[in-house]
Amino acid sequence: MVKKLVLFLLYVLFFMMAFIYFSPKVNIYYFAEEQLQKKGIVLNDETLSDEGFTLEIKNAVLYVKTLETAKIQKIKLNLFLLYNSVEVEGLVLSDMASGFIPLHVKSLYLVYTVFDPLHVTGKCNGEFGEADIDIDLVKRTLQVLIKPSKKMLTHYYTTLRNLKKDKNGGFIYEQSL
Repeated sequence: MVKKLVLFLLYVLFFMMAFIYFSPKVNIYYFAEEQLQKKGIVLNDETLSDEGFTLEIKNAVLYVKTLETAKIQKIKLNLFLLYNSVEVEGLVLSDMASGFIPLHVKSLYLVYTVFDPLHVTGKCNGEFGEADIDIDLVKRTLQVLIKPSKKMLTHYYTTLRNLKKDKNGGFIYEQSL
């Protein structure tokens, strides 16, 4: 009996892995891009690469409402059935934001899982410091807890004054989506 159960679980695992590997990730990306375009968010000049279990997007330019907002060196999408993640590396914000925040973001990591289907969580670090991200999908709110770097504290303190101060010395940015 145990042997049959183990064999069944191995078959299910193999089927799930084959399904993820052979899924049309590029088509899923184009569908998502079409949905974001309706909201005014567009990625241009990107190069797509299906890596089996992941989809890599390289050298993309992000436009929000026709304004160039950021240049992104690499985006890695992991589309698994129970656990999905997005890794962004080499994000450089537009020069328009240089008066408010540092422009270089080293990495951004977002996770969506079916075990917590109402939230997207993430971490980010760059010249500004470190940030913990929480997106509530029901309330449609974004909350970012920023642990500022020395550069952020000295050169961009006016931006930090507009944020709520956390009891641990961090700053909280909240936005409805």
